[in-house]
Amino acid sequence: MYMRTLFFGLLVLGLSVSCGYRLSGLPRPGEAPKTIAVSTFENSSFEPGIELMLGSAVRRQFSRPGVVEEVNQSVSPEYLLSGRVLGVRTASRTLTQKIQAIEFTVTVTIVPVLTRDSDGKTFKFDRLARSASEVYLASFDLEVSRKNREEALRQITAVLASRIYDEVVFLTAEAES
Repeated sequence: MYMRTLFFGLLVLGLSVSCGYRLSGLPRPGEAPKTIAVSTFENSSFEPGIELMLGSAVRRQFSRPGVVEEVNQSVSPEYLLSGRVLGVRTASRTLTQKIQAIEFTVTVTIVPVLTRDSDGKTFKFDRLARSASEVYLASFDLEVSRKNREEALRQITAVLASRIYDEVVFLTAEAES
């Protein structure tokens, strides 16, 4: 039984290597990561500080090791990531019998722009990378409601930053091939 499992595992490994599949997320051996400068997004919404929250989350994503490395704009990066926060919308989700909101949904919509520095070509992001929502609980205590909403916004910006990173990795790999 052990030999059969070992044989099957080696067969799958051999087939996956021969057909071009590889683990992604790190550059190929001997290949330097692509460089990107991340600028602070413009805030076109009425939510103060959302662009800073999003920028912090995006920089956190790009600071981890991978195929794309964040650098300063003064270093002359290969790509520039910029964008705009279009809006932050809050809507009641669950109501009580007395028409009081129990839960709210907050949605953040952004327009990220990736520009190649060498020729100025801009790349279009997938629709999934441009919007995210989160549900948070309402409270009669305004400070608790504010904190819940702020935490929901932090989670949304983390999700958007992760989607932006994945899309940048995909777009830069596609542009190089």
